[in-house]
Parts: sequence; C-alpha cells; structure tokens
Amino acid sequence: MDEADQKLNHATLTQLARAGALTEVRAIGQSGGWVLAVSFGAQTGARLCAQRSGEERVFARFESLVSYLKGLKIHRFEVEAERFEAKSAPSRRRPDRAEALRRVHRAAAIEAPLPPALQAALREADAPTAQWLSHKDLKREWAAARESFVAEEASS
Repeated sequence: MDEADQKLNHATLTQLARAGALTEVRAIGQSGGWVLAVSFGAQTGARLCAQRSGEERVFARFESLVSYLKGLKIHRFEVEAERFEAKSAPSRRRPDRAEALRRVHRAAAIEAPLPPALQAALREADAPTAQWLSHKDLKREWAAARESFVAEEASS
C-alpha cells in the first residue's frame, strides 16, 4: 500500500498518542500547508484525514499544526519542508458584510425604544429633585437593613 493511501482519523491518532505507540511523527510541507504523517507498529507514514471528507487534513498554518500536536501531548516531531509552498490564503474578511452589520446596529440603536422601566428610571435620575447617595452611605444603609433582617429571622 502506498504511504499516502494510509489514513487515520483524529480519534485513532489520539488513542495511539495516549498509548505511546507512535514511533515517528512528521509534518510534511506541501503546496498550501502542512499534512501530518505518523508511524506506529508496522504502519509507516499514515496520514491524518479530515473527519467528514476523509481527505488528508491540511493545516494552512504551521502554528495550527503545532497547537494540534501539543493538544495530543506530542511535543517532538520532524519537519519536512522541502516541498512546502506558501499560498496566500483567500481572505475570510467580508468588509461589505461588516459595514452592513454596522448600519443595522446603528439603526437598531436609534429606533429601538428603551423598556418602560428603564425609561422611568432615567427620568427619575435626571430629575432636578433626584437624591444621590455616596457609595459609603449606600453600603451603610444596606448593612443596617441586612442586620435588621438577620435579627428578624433569628427571632422568628
């Protein structure tokens, strides 16, 4: 069987790593990213495949591959960069969608009325007759109320 035809999934790789059965782990550079090849027992060069498609899992960034391996507690591996060719990944940013979302949020902020209870609280706070308490005074009032409540509960 050709080395590239041997595939294994994440679950199998996890079990092999936990059992300490991996004899070799290699990050192999190719056009557009990195693939992972492992050897264990009589198997050599088995490639990690994607869960759903079954195709070789390609890590676009080397850092992603390293993080994946560290998650499996694999801290040493070989790197074959001979065939690696960096490709500029297509941008995932959608400036048109970002601007559309900004417009929607701005419109919602302007058009959405505040709940009635919040509107009443704001009117009360803005009124010239509003009485404000310092944080110290508020804490003192709550401490007295708490003591009164605890004493009441203890006597009943």
